[in-house]
Amino acid sequence: MPSIDMPLDELRKYKPALTRQHDFAAFWKKGLESLRREPVSVNLSVKPLPFKGIDVYELNYIGAGGALITGELLAPQGAAKAPGVVVYHGYSGARNPAHTVVHWTAMGAVVLSVDVRGQRGGASDNAAYPGPRSPGFMTAGLEDPKTYYYRNVYLDSVRALDVLAGRDEVDPAKLAVTGISQGGGLSLAAAALDERVALCMSEVPFLCDFPRAASISGENPYREISGYLRRCGQEEIARTFQTLSYFDNVNLAGMIRARTIISVGLWDAICPPSGIFAAYNHLACRKQIEVYPYMGHESNTAFTELCMREMAREFGL
Repeated sequence: MPSIDMPLDELRKYKPALTRQHDFAAFWKKGLESLRREPVSVNLSVKPLPFKGIDVYELNYIGAGGALITGELLAPQGAAKAPGVVVYHGYSGARNPAHTVVHWTAMGAVVLSVDVRGQRGGASDNAAYPGPRSPGFMTAGLEDPKTYYYRNVYLDSVRALDVLAGRDEVDPAKLAVTGISQGGGLSLAAAALDERVALCMSEVPFLCDFPRAASISGENPYREISGYLRRCGQEEIARTFQTLSYFDNVNLAGMIRARTIISVGLWDAICPPSGIFAAYNHLACRKQIEVYPYMGHESNTAFTELCMREMAREFGL
């Protein structure tokens, strides 16, 4: 599908005003404090896979609000103070299986591939979501940021870093995050909320510039928001986007201190390029955006290889 968005020269300048609420920083400070009071309680079991020189484990641990989060851990045998990489997955999916993330381990890194609560993987979601909602996750608990679905998801993304940094074989000064779509958005959010992240590699990220994305994308997941708002008046629409503002990576971007690499496809009808550029243009860290003029919402081998080279350079591999 051809681009429905701005020309590239306009995208490079697109920097919408922040929509942070007055208590934005306090909201996330309180959320992180509540997470720190939760025990991590990691449980591992060996997953027998025919890899040479790599140990693979199934694991679970306690996420935000006591939910049980699941995933897989890959570690080079004999690793000591190795870099660590958290891999977050796309919307409504499940963890990236071991054979799809083993390239990071082949570089010498310990990898944690995690499930997002309540989606297709094994992670549970024990939260209650009051109020009306449309099918999917985008409108669950949307009437209040404290009850919105992505509050706990973002905190779970930080908890994954707690798990990885707590491993003896991992150097907590060399932590990276990566993922595609929702995973790319969670990578940005985790890097904003956790200063331990040294490298953020975000592929065609979701969860960026909700007001514009919901108004121009006719595809899910943003269509879940526009569908929910179809029969709403201006007051309810404004209240909805006020809640979403706490989770918009445009508002979180300025908090990121990690080296950040982002990809964008100019034919992406699912996560519009303008939303991705909006977050990118608000970054104040060392940053890089890779533009693929004829790519839609998809993974790109060239971007993966670029990220591998950048991680090797950043962490001295």
